[in-house]
Amino acid sequence: MKLNDQQFKELLDDIRSHADIAFVIGNYIEVIQKGRNYTAMCPFHNDHNPSLHIDVAKQTFMCYVCKTGGDVFTFVQKFKKISFMEAVKEVAKICNYNDPRLEDSRTVTKQDTEIAPLYNC
Repeated sequence: MKLNDQQFKELLDDIRSHADIAFVIGNYIEVIQKGRNYTAMCPFHNDHNPSLHIDVAKQTFMCYVCKTGGDVFTFVQKFKKISFMEAVKEVAKICNYNDPRLEDSRTVTKQDTEIAPLYNC
């Protein structure tokens, strides 16, 4: 089943709502709770002090040194150096989110991959 733009956005929003960004990032690097949020050593540059800030309320991350930031999909995509759709599937897997639309290879079209950056924070 091929998803239109609105259906694809709804699928992303649903997965994002099931994904705790601190939990997902914690599957790849060590995160340290600081109040309501988390910090970590940024994996995107040679970090010596925790500069990666994870905002749980906004479900975003930002490194205040290298300025890399985004949402849960962006982190997985950049960390694993994979495509946007592979990152979406990886986040869904980590969060035990099952949806048959993720398994259908026709879900993603060329147009979807062109608009994927619009869904990144």
